[in-house]
Amino acid sequence: DRKFLDREYEKDPVSFRAEYEANFRTDLESYISPEVVEAVVVKGRTYLPHESHRPHYAFVDTAGGSGGNSLTVAIARPEQNRSVIVKVAEWRSHFDPFEAAKTMQAILREYKVSRVRGDRFSGGTWKSIFRELGITYEYEEKTKSDIYHDFLPLLNGRRVELLDHQQTINQLHALERSTSKLGRDTIARGRGGLDDLINATAGVALMAQRPKMLEGWTPYQ
Repeated sequence: DRKFLDREYEKDPVSFRAEYEANFRTDLESYISPEVVEAVVVKGRTYLPHESHRPHYAFVDTAGGSGGNSLTVAIARPEQNRSVIVKVAEWRSHFDPFEAAKTMQAILREYKVSRVRGDRFSGGTWKSIFRELGITYEYEEKTKSDIYHDFLPLLNGRRVELLDHQQTINQLHALERSTSKLGRDTIARGRGGLDDLINATAGVALMAQRPKMLEGWTPYQ
C-alpha cells in the first residue's frame, strides 16, 4: 500500500531503505539530512512571545553546574498539527543551579508554565530545587535515544518549527545513529559533542504533539 509505505518512510527513512528497499546499512550514520533540518528552521526567528489562547509546554535537560554539560530549557506550543518551538535557553558550566533555576522560573512565568518535564539526572535534586520555586518537575521515562527516534517523524513530516538558534541546529546535525549486531538503533551525540539543547527541543516538541497525555498541566495563575 503506497500510503503505508509513505508513512513508514516519514517515520524513519534509514530504516525504510533497509527494510523495504534492501539497502545495506553501515554501523554509523547521520541522524538527519541537512535538507530536512533547513526545511524546519524558521530563518530569523529567535523566539516567539506567549500566546494566551494556546497551551505552552517546557522540557528541561538538567546539569550539575560544574561539569561539561549545560542546563537547558525549551518551550513549545501546538499550532494546528505542528510543534512550534518558541524559546530555548542555556546555562553553560560553571553556574549556580539555584540561581539558574530562578532565572528559568522567570522564563517559565513569561510563558505561563508551572510544570516541566526532564530526566532523572542527580536523583531528586532538581525536583527539589524546582519545588522550592513553585514549579512541578516530572520525570520523562523515555531515554534520549527514544526521544530522538520519536522526534524523527516530526522532522521528516515538517510537523515542527525550530528556532534559528545555531547551537541547537549544530547539535541536531551532529546526532549519530549506530546500529548493533542485533539491528537495534541507538541515536546519540557524537563523541565529544553536546546535545543538551537539542534534547530539550526534541522533548518539548513531542510534548506539544501529545496534549491529551499531559492533562492537568495548569498555567501560573
